[in-house]
Amino acid sequence: MAIEKSQSGLAASYAYFATYGMERLDGLGYSYFSGLTASEAEEAWNFLLDDFALSSERITGLFNLDFARATALFKEALERPMATSPYPAAQALLPRACSIQAFMTMHGMTFDRKGRVCRSIYRGLRDDPEEKTAAIRRLEQRNDSGF
Repeated sequence: MAIEKSQSGLAASYAYFATYGMERLDGLGYSYFSGLTASEAEEAWNFLLDDFALSSERITGLFNLDFARATALFKEALERPMATSPYPAAQALLPRACSIQAFMTMHGMTFDRKGRVCRSIYRGLRDDPEEKTAAIRRLEQRNDSGF
């Protein structure tokens, strides 16, 4: 299903999630949210919020729709305790890992498993609240200084 370039408002945003193939490779960019009314933006936010931690596309959409609100959401998600389940690696760690990586990306840090600084910040964001706070400060300082 191709996305009609003439679609406006929420129609194009919803159509994006029904596409496959080359259209999907372009990603969910700012253009999907430009020109939305306040009520349409809120509806889009609520749609993207559903299981956001399991979808990098939804995370990108939230970030493109409202950076400040998405940042607060990701910080809150990182504070939540991990859920218990028979498959903790698949059901608890993956959403948290996706949220952490998205949060790092929002602050301009490309996730690099071999990078010492990247690994340190990633581990800090997984740990107790003091470590998380310190890791968030490091990300923000890194973003401010550009290193």
